[in-house]
Amino acid sequence: MKNIILTVILMLSACGMNPKLKKYPTLNQKHVAYSVALIKVNKKWFLEEFEKCTNGEAICMDPPPLALKAEVIEQITGAQLPQFFTIATTDHYAGDVYYWYGKDQLWLVKIKTDGTGFVMPRYARHAVHVDLNDLKVIEMDDNQISWLPCFNFEFKNKKFDFLDEDSNEKYEIDAIDYYDLKQLLQSHAENLDKECSE
Repeated sequence: MKNIILTVILMLSACGMNPKLKKYPTLNQKHVAYSVALIKVNKKWFLEEFEKCTNGEAICMDPPPLALKAEVIEQITGAQLPQFFTIATTDHYAGDVYYWYGKDQLWLVKIKTDGTGFVMPRYARHAVHVDLNDLKVIEMDDNQISWLPCFNFEFKNKKFDFLDEDSNEKYEIDAIDYYDLKQLLQSHAENLDKECSE
C-alpha cells in the first residue's frame, strides 16, 4: 500500500510544476522508500545552508548542501521516480565531480523519497562508463559499492576496452557489467535501505 501511495504522489509531482529547490528537504520517515536509477545530472546549485551551521550550533566544514537537476535514463528498482526531478545531497567537494566527466556522464544513484522530496545519501553515486563496444560498466573499489547492500561480486574481474582520447591508444580496465549489477539489484530490491558500509 505504501508503494502505491508513493507512486501516485510521484506521478502527480511529475505532472505538475517543479519549482527550483531552495532548502534541503525534510523527508517524512513514515513514507520513505528507496530507489536506484541511472541518471544524468543536467545542473547543480547550492541550497540554503543548514540552520545548525549558521546559528553556531555546529562548525560545518562542508559547503552548503547541493541540489542536482536530474534526468532518469533508466529506473532500475525501488520507488518509481519522475523522469525529471531535483535531488538534494551533501558533498565536501561542492559536487565538482559531476562536471569532471562532462554533461553526458551517466550516474548510478540511490535515492530516498517520501513522494515529495528526493535525497541522495552522501556520495551514494557511482560513475557509469561506456566502453568501446557500447557496454555500460562500473569500476569499483575494494570489490564493493559501499552504499549498496553487500553482494558477492563474482563477476567483478571482467575486462573492458576503452580509448584514451589524448593518446588515441586502447587500454583495459577491470569492472563489472552494468547489466549484471542491474539484475542483482532487482533481485535484492527489499534491501535497498541497507549499505555494505554498515
